[in-house]
Amino acid sequence: MLERDSYWARFMQRRVSRRRALQGAALGVAGTAAYLTVGCGDDGGETVQRPQTGGEVRRGGTYRLALTGDPPTLDPYKNLTFLAQTVAAHVYSRLFKFKSGPDVDYAAFIPEPDVAEEYEIPD
Repeated sequence: MLERDSYWARFMQRRVSRRRALQGAALGVAGTAAYLTVGCGDDGGETVQRPQTGGEVRRGGTYRLALTGDPPTLDPYKNLTFLAQTVAAHVYSRLFKFKSGPDVDYAAFIPEPDVAEEYEIPD
């Protein structure tokens, strides 16, 4: 229990006027509005540009990947852990994959066949 002479005991027994409560509420609403305005504001219209690479694209090379442990199995259908899926994503083929390359926007997500030879979308 709080002592009678403590700060919080005196604070809890103090009355709050209607005007003081409305001022506190208005201050809270104004602070929230300011926070949301700053958080949702425009970033100045800057666009992200991809760096230009000089020369010709070379195929091949070594892909190095750091994992926290060994995958329990390399079968992505029997084990759904992120370790198995991370390795399987770079090893196993899929029916479709997303188009990639230097001339494709990184957020385009255009599907193209990987193992499938062709596909048809009926109307």
